[in-house]
Amino acid sequence: MSSSTRRARRTRGARAALALVPLLASLAGPAAADYGAPERIYLRWAGGIATINGGGNTFVFAGPTVTVTVPAGQTRRVRGSATAALGLAAPGPQQVLVGLCYQSTGGGAINPFGLASQIFQDMDAVRRQYAVNDIKLSLTGGSYNIGYCVNMNLKPIAITNTDKSIGYIVVTPD
Repeated sequence: MSSSTRRARRTRGARAALALVPLLASLAGPAAADYGAPERIYLRWAGGIATINGGGNTFVFAGPTVTVTVPAGQTRRVRGSATAALGLAAPGPQQVLVGLCYQSTGGGAINPFGLASQIFQDMDAVRRQYAVNDIKLSLTGGSYNIGYCVNMNLKPIAITNTDKSIGYIVVTPD
């Protein structure tokens, strides 16, 4: 096939796109190798949620978690999204806080990604989906459990009408 025949078969859009390749490359900036090797970890969870008792004023994980280990002396940024199917044991309504949380694998408090990251939800006995999205600006060296969390904020009605928590996080260098 001659070059004129190949040229004729290309559409005008394809020729325009090919002409832009050198321009786009010059706008893209330095090569990725200049920034070091990319390091991005994707972790996902899915699983059932046990009953969450009322009356507490601390965060508890609703469903399974994933574990992230950050090397000593380094930090990592964590972005995530999750949803959980939750409903109260009685009609309610009552407000609960939901969010993405982390906890040292050695134990201790379960903390939301940020103080402004918690979302108040009006919950009743009907099981509904409650979604959250967030970014934890940095985790320092250590090992952490991360997952969907709920804080009953001293409300008395337990969450018993549950199904699953499903979510994912993306871990990148800070």
